[in-house]
Amino acid sequence: MSSETRKKYIQYTVSLLLFGAAMWYVQREVDFAGVMGALGNINYWWVVATLPIVVVSHWIRAVRWRTMLESANSHVSTLNAFSATMVGYLLNNIIPRGGELLRPFILARRENIPVAKVVATVFVERIVDLISLLILALTTFVLFQEQIQEAFPAVSENFIPFIIIVLTCALVGVVLLLRTNIGSWALKKIVMPLSPKWYEKLESQLESFIDGFSILGEPGRYVRVFGETLLMWTLYVVPLYMIFEAFGLTESYGLGIIDANVLCVTTTLAIIVPVPGAVGTFHSAAMLTLTIIYGIPSETAVAWGVIAHAIGYVVNNLVGGICFIREQRQGVLRKNVSLDQPGVG
Repeated sequence: MSSETRKKYIQYTVSLLLFGAAMWYVQREVDFAGVMGALGNINYWWVVATLPIVVVSHWIRAVRWRTMLESANSHVSTLNAFSATMVGYLLNNIIPRGGELLRPFILARRENIPVAKVVATVFVERIVDLISLLILALTTFVLFQEQIQEAFPAVSENFIPFIIIVLTCALVGVVLLLRTNIGSWALKKIVMPLSPKWYEKLESQLESFIDGFSILGEPGRYVRVFGETLLMWTLYVVPLYMIFEAFGLTESYGLGIIDANVLCVTTTLAIIVPVPGAVGTFHSAAMLTLTIIYGIPSETAVAWGVIAHAIGYVVNNLVGGICFIREQRQGVLRKNVSLDQPGVG
C-alpha cells in the first residue's frame, strides 16, 4: 500500500469516527418521535422560501471569486465560477475538502487561466473566510458572553481576549507574509534542515498564498471583496432566521437575526470538521446551541438542525449535480492537468 493510499484510508477512518461520534451524541438523549412531531408541525413555506436565497449566496461567492481573478482575466464568467463552486460543494459532500481541490481546475479550464493562478485565489478565499468567521465569533461571544460561559463552563472569561489575539495575529501574519520575506526565511531556517520535501511543499503553498493576494491588485478590489463577503455571510444568516420562523421560534422564544448569526457561527465551525456533508457535526452544533444557550427542547433543536442542514445539502447536491453534468458533457472534467497549464476555454 502506497503512502498516499494509506493517507486516504486514515482520512476516511477519522471522518467515519467523527461522524459516528457526532451521530451518537445527537441521538443519545433525544426522543425521535418528538423530533418527527416537531418536523410535522412547521410551516414548510418558510423552508421552501430559503432555497433561492441559499442559491444566491453561492452565486455571490462566485461573484467574489470572479472579482479576485479580474486582474488575471477580466472576462471570467460568473456562471463558470458558480458552476465550479457548486461542483466543489457536491464533492465536499462525498470527500471532505475534495471540492476545494477540484473547483480551481474546473474554472482554469473554462477560462484559459493557469491553474496555479486560480489555486492561489482559493488560498485568499480561505484566509478571508477565516478572518470573517473570527470576527463573527468575536461578535457572538461579546453579545452572549454570560450565556455561553454558563452553558459551557470550559469557556473562560479569557476566551474573548483569546479570539482578539488570534484575529490580530492572523491579520499581522498576513501583512508580514505579503510585505516581507519572513515566510521564506522561516521555511529555509526551520523546515528545510528537517525535511527538504516538506520545505518544497510549504514553499509552494506560500507562493500560492502571496500570488493570490497579488492577483487582487488594486485597493478598490479589496473593498469589493469585503463588500461581497459581507453580503455572502448575510445571505448565510437570513435562511437560518427564516427557519426560526418556520418552527415558530421567533414568537415562542423571541429568536431574531442576531440569534441566527449565533447559529451561523456555531454550525460553520462544525462544518470545518472533516466529515462528509457535515452530517452529524452540523446537527450536534445546532442542538447544543439551541438547547444550552436558548433553552429550546432537544427534539425541536434536532428538528431545526435537520431542516437547516437538509436545505444546504439538497441545494448543493441538486445544483451541484446539474453543474457536474454540464462540466462532464462539455469535456471539462478530464485528467492530467498541471498547475501551469491553462484551461481549454
